[in-house]
Amino acid sequence: MSVAKSLPHDAAKLHVTGQARYVDDMPLPANTLHLAFGTSDVAHGVITAMNLEKVKNAAGVVAVLTADDLPFENDVSPSAHDEPLLATGTVHYLGQPIFLVVADSHLNARKAARLGQVDITENPAILTIDQAMEANSRFEDGPRIWTKGDAAAAIETAPRVIEGRFEMGGQEHFYLEGQAALAIPGEDGDMYVSSSTQHPTEIQHKVAHAIGKPMHAVRVEIRRMGGGFGGKESQGNALAVSCAIAARQTGQPCKMRYDRDDDMMITGKRHDFRIEYRAGVDDAGRILGVEFLQYARCGWAMDLSLPVADRAMLHSDSAYNLDHVKIESHRLKTNTQSATAYRGFGGPQGMLGMERLMDHIARDLGKDALEIRKANFYADMTDASGGSISGKTKQTTPYGQEIIDCVINDLVGALAVNADYEARRAAVDQWNAENDILKKGLALTPVKFGISFTLTHLNQAGALVHVYQDGSIHLNHGGTEMGQGLFQKVAQVAASRFGVPLHMVKITATDTAKVPNTSATAASSGADLNGMAVQAACDTIRTRMVDS
Repeated sequence: MSVAKSLPHDAAKLHVTGQARYVDDMPLPANTLHLAFGTSDVAHGVITAMNLEKVKNAAGVVAVLTADDLPFENDVSPSAHDEPLLATGTVHYLGQPIFLVVADSHLNARKAARLGQVDITENPAILTIDQAMEANSRFEDGPRIWTKGDAAAAIETAPRVIEGRFEMGGQEHFYLEGQAALAIPGEDGDMYVSSSTQHPTEIQHKVAHAIGKPMHAVRVEIRRMGGGFGGKESQGNALAVSCAIAARQTGQPCKMRYDRDDDMMITGKRHDFRIEYRAGVDDAGRILGVEFLQYARCGWAMDLSLPVADRAMLHSDSAYNLDHVKIESHRLKTNTQSATAYRGFGGPQGMLGMERLMDHIARDLGKDALEIRKANFYADMTDASGGSISGKTKQTTPYGQEIIDCVINDLVGALAVNADYEARRAAVDQWNAENDILKKGLALTPVKFGISFTLTHLNQAGALVHVYQDGSIHLNHGGTEMGQGLFQKVAQVAASRFGVPLHMVKITATDTAKVPNTSATAASSGADLNGMAVQAACDTIRTRMVDS
């Protein structure tokens, strides 16, 4: 029975009728408390005094916590343990949480959080790339440099040299559903956490450390998110940890959600970059040698900045064969929000550097940019049957990976024909020649994007499959649903392996008590990894049925 076809999202009816339940929609016990952060109003400074009496005496306030009140670890970092939940003496960015308010309502918590009197002696703030470079403020001892061939020599002997520099800003994820979490204390110190997160195991891990329990005492569940885009890979840690700590202390369920203004002030964004390039090219626009200098503004804590900056380097070649290349990357520490995962995870920044260079070469030579791109593509390495073409020179990326499967030339050629590129290009050129003010543009730009995690042990997944007596199937996997339709895809895998209609398969919320030690749903790998885990589980059960 074929289920390999386009289907509506598994929760489509729930979405359009408003019945789809998110963390903020969950029915709450009558005694649930609500949390809010009191935050820094300066970018960098030392806390000299803190008067929270007005906060404690505000309407509905049950408790107010500072870093000194936290029972165990004061850490919500996904990497270097350099990101305290609450500031410890020094503040590092405008909007950094300093104290936590626990109150009887969301509104009362927010109102009370604004009553704190925190005296901060300001220090000079490092806000820009130039300031960070001047202060040598970075997350590694020096720049990371990858080389292939001799870029400097190739540039010096090239017929022409092209140089440029540009900056790209960060981005706010602006998921429709903001950050939210709920913690409900159980018996013997156990904790149930519902979190809008792409990484339930990370939440489980950070909560366990924060309340002094092993991971088996913490259960994290998430049915769906209203968007994530990388912004819920690590940024949900602070809310879940806060709720668990407060629930442990009060014995009551605790909930926290950021209003949009708090969300945008507290959470990290896409890394903004500056890229400088210097390339030697021939008269046909082929790159003979190129140097890229990448500056990533990472914010005040490491978060996921190192792999983000690595991926920008990994994508600096885009779809082009570079014989002589040098890529230098600076990971800069600044007094801004800790930049974090964002769709593409550094790849778009690296590719944009190369594509900007391609456009620059085209302008310099007076050629169409697509012609320049075609002149620099990796060569196709397979024949029509998919076999390797003998006699072809081995091609490698700047980081040494051999290109063994490349169809970019035929693909772009077909796209150009199907899109009627040449006629449309001519029409755009004619329009621009006849109009001095309003101009038009046209581009056909390739992408070579690497999926999966650069930290290779994260490329794993798990699944739990139940087959009931009536033939219906229940399954869980480690991936999280954030609107991308992952649950439907994985259900199709299960239906296909068992040969049953799709309505016989039900997937319920992602749950660390069912599938442990999950990787984040990220790196464009959720369907591949979790789909194969479900396939393996279904095939195992089917084999047992046959054998019995």
